[in-house]
Amino acid sequence: MMGRRKAVRTVSSAIIGAAWRVILFMLVIYFLQIGALMAYRYGHGLLYQHAMEEPPGTEASIEILKGESRRAIAEKLEKAGLIDNQDAFLFQSRLYKAEFVPGSYTLNRSMSIKELIDYLKEEGRKLTELRERKLLTNDAESEGASQDSRDSQEAAGDEADVTIGDSPVEGESSRGAG
Repeated sequence: MMGRRKAVRTVSSAIIGAAWRVILFMLVIYFLQIGALMAYRYGHGLLYQHAMEEPPGTEASIEILKGESRRAIAEKLEKAGLIDNQDAFLFQSRLYKAEFVPGSYTLNRSMSIKELIDYLKEEGRKLTELRERKLLTNDAESEGASQDSRDSQEAAGDEADVTIGDSPVEGESSRGAG
């Protein structure tokens, strides 16, 4: 009788041990699957190109300040309703090597993150070029001074550099064009 009991215990221990191994293996597989799904969703969220609104969308304005970090820009974009995932913006702006130029930008909520980055890069390049050509001023003081200079030049009847907004007025001459 003792031998039979010992055999039953040995067999039952082997079956229970195997069952625990199977359960443990299934749990490992389950958690790996959940981890893979979460990683996929996270990666998809970083690279998926979607807009916050359908075209034509509504416009929103942001201002990028000198020395502002990508994270601060991402926060402004999210606050303005232009993006819904700051990490995606940060990742893609690094991926596309975006350098952001200080200035005011009017963006559309129907733009994807890639389109926003491309637009900010291109408009930043244009702002830099205008500033280099001295067609756009950097501060309010020089804006006031340029307005006074425009008024005196108009009174004198000169054909002069006139900048309204971000571009020279058509028909007026402009320095450094070329």
